[in-house]
Amino acid sequence: MPSTRVTVSLSKEQHERLKVLAEAKAISLSELIRECCESKTDDDASMHQANPPSEVEAKYITVLEDKIDLLKEQLEKKDQLIESLINGQLVVTSGFRPLRWIRSLLSSG
Repeated sequence: MPSTRVTVSLSKEQHERLKVLAEAKAISLSELIRECCESKTDDDASMHQANPPSEVEAKYITVLEDKIDLLKEQLEKKDQLIESLINGQLVVTSGFRPLRWIRSLLSSG
């Protein structure tokens, strides 16, 4: 495997502790540092792996997605209503009287 040379600054105490550990494992200090780096990157990779949702979580996610879709539809309808109010198109199909509603808002202030 190709490698890249890196310089690492260690305190004297860190160097001594790592040197003792390397000697105890009968490997070089460089090899000990490589092993530590490999172990750390493997731990981080497994920690950031997402597990698939459980059955209960999957159902909850489905319910939330349905709710989001419903809210998006409602928001779109409200945006259309606002657009029609802005453009002076007072189309009333649901009994909603926009001018009366606007007057009530203005008078309540």
